[in-house]
Amino acid sequence: MLVICGTQRSGTTAVASLFKAEGYNLDSDLWDEVGGLENETICAFYREYLGDNTFPFTNFPGLPQGTDARDFTFLDLPVVKFSMLCMNPAFVTIWSKFRPPEFGDEFLVMNRNKDAVFESKRHSWEIFKQDSVLLHQNPETLRWNFATSLGLLKDYGYSVSVMPFEDLMENFCINDYLISMGCPLRICEETWEKVIDPRKVHFK
Repeated sequence: MLVICGTQRSGTTAVASLFKAEGYNLDSDLWDEVGGLENETICAFYREYLGDNTFPFTNFPGLPQGTDARDFTFLDLPVVKFSMLCMNPAFVTIWSKFRPPEFGDEFLVMNRNKDAVFESKRHSWEIFKQDSVLLHQNPETLRWNFATSLGLLKDYGYSVSVMPFEDLMENFCINDYLISMGCPLRICEETWEKVIDPRKVHFK
């Protein structure tokens, strides 16, 4: 399973939109003014495990009735999005406990300048102030958490590829990053040209 992750405001929604437009099943239609396609099962699992009913944000819709958050362990999708994974090393440790490397998960980690991430969140503060306190981080904390989380993913033995935000926005090169980790999924250039638009407000 390919996991699109990194931090909020780092291009994860754009990448997830590429895969959705390509026809891959992300099992998510969750969307708001600043992004979307977070996998509801994963978010619900973390909300329950962390005991934080504001995670990832206070008005998170939760799972459909009859769905068990523990289904996270049994997810079998081509690709999912969980943008917040590298915002706290504990999130990575939790992932490794329930989905160890033997599961074959691969991580496409989006990397954006953390000052830009902070400013982008501040630009839409009316929305992001609803986030869990675990996601309210200044640039320095965000840099440390990201680097530590990325190091853990690699130390645990997961297949990881780090894609700079600029590469996503300026060049059709996403397949190079997928190939580098041995991921079989691909995006067509026509899809990239259709989906990626730097003028969209959620890329500020």
